[in-house]
Amino acid sequence: MNNIKNTIILGDWFNVANQIPSKSIDLIVTDPPQHCGKSFPGEEVDENVYWRNFSNWFLEMHRVLKDTGALYLCFNHLRMWKAYEILSGLDKKYWHFKNLIIWHQPNIARRSWSSKRWEYSYQPVFFFAKENFNINVKEKAKDNNIEQIDVWKITACQTNYKNTDIKTVYDTQKPVELFHRMIISSSNEGDLILDPFVGSGSSIIAAIRSKRNYIGVDISEKAIELTNQRIILESK
Repeated sequence: MNNIKNTIILGDWFNVANQIPSKSIDLIVTDPPQHCGKSFPGEEVDENVYWRNFSNWFLEMHRVLKDTGALYLCFNHLRMWKAYEILSGLDKKYWHFKNLIIWHQPNIARRSWSSKRWEYSYQPVFFFAKENFNINVKEKAKDNNIEQIDVWKITACQTNYKNTDIKTVYDTQKPVELFHRMIISSSNEGDLILDPFVGSGSSIIAAIRSKRNYIGVDISEKAIELTNQRIILESK
């Protein structure tokens, strides 16, 4: 296990998961492929295959997560109900649903493509945990000057920003602050954080700043290269 701790691994989550022992991870934070028109490795599948994969991804995540662990899943508002339908089915046997967190993006207003709908400026984040999760998230949030509510107002990434925490350099990139809230409130220093779909690496930067260990996985060489570059810059 020590040989993959604090590393970024190139590979498909299904293939990499078997390198991670059962019940060894303290917290999972992730933003998986969402089969919504973006071109990413692993998304070149039909709808039924995608959702079957989706279900299996989270069964493996459940296996590697400690009984005291938790999961944060970023998703998109268009397909969130299908994702919740699947996860709530798994909830009966594997997961305990805690919250639907609304990530409000004050700098973003996306078109609804209809004059009969409100434009949206949020993305959902599902918060699940295993049966023995016992961290007081509200107390940890308070200790770190974070509001103890389920609506998180955090600036979304854009290409014109100079701050590397929120400057877009990768499609679907999430800000470091989003993952920081998850990690700082739902784990302890020295814990092991897993992101099976690491993308731009924002979750890993948040883990490092929070003094947590990490494992990042992605099937994209671009994602792995970018994440490793950000880790190097963070260490300077």
